[in-house]
Amino acid sequence: MASETTFARAFVSLLDPSSLLATDYVKDKAQLDKKPLVAMPKMPEAKKKTGVSGSGLVNIPIEEKTAQADVVAETIEITIKTLKAPKLMITLSAPSDDSIFNVKQLVVKQAAEQGVTTTADSVKLLIKGKVVPDSKILGDVAVDGKVAFIGTITEA
Repeated sequence: MASETTFARAFVSLLDPSSLLATDYVKDKAQLDKKPLVAMPKMPEAKKKTGVSGSGLVNIPIEEKTAQADVVAETIEITIKTLKAPKLMITLSAPSDDSIFNVKQLVVKQAAEQGVTTTADSVKLLIKGKVVPDSKILGDVAVDGKVAFIGTITEA
């Protein structure tokens, strides 16, 4: 118990406000000059990111964006065949900057003209046995201005 009271008295004496510095206290300039200046090392420049791998997103500088805006999107011929019922053979043409989702909407319109009612969500477009995601751009999957899809239409 004696050690606790000794500790408490020592702790309270440390909290004594008389030991605090005055509000107008200024450190002696001679003592400041003795401390060496610390120079931080130079940081390397951040590398400019040109794209995000795997997602197809690319950051294009402003100059290139304006140059690309002047270029007219080329037209791509699209052929879609379904292997199972309902059997369809659809031929379309669309601009190369169109998304696969927009192509699916065109397929739905063409299928309606041939008597098949469906929605864009029930249409799956495949290239080399793999489903092409809706966010993909038509120009990315086209070769020499043409693209052929295998289409499947599921019941909605």
